[in-house]
Amino acid sequence: MWLVSYWSKFFSFVKNFLENARLVNNVRGIQGYTGTYKGKEITVMGHGMGIPSVGIYVHELFKFYDVECIIRIGSCGGYVESLNLKDIIVVNEGYS
Repeated sequence: MWLVSYWSKFFSFVKNFLENARLVNNVRGIQGYTGTYKGKEITVMGHGMGIPSVGIYVHELFKFYDVECIIRIGSCGGYVESLNLKDIIVVNEGYS
């Protein structure tokens, strides 16, 4: 399961990377599509704005839908002199 925070990134991913994409969710105005990526079935879903919204969706996906793994694609802020604008970082924790 991939959660995407920006709609433009979301639709770009669905359009450019998923094969045979089909709408599987439109609850609360948040769309989700399932298709195949490199031969593996995955679901890509928006999550709305902010960490509280992410928290609700992640909780429900793990508890009620037996999702095994969630990867969030989005933005974050921070101040580290070695980072530049548009750098890509991979984190395992986040704080707000």
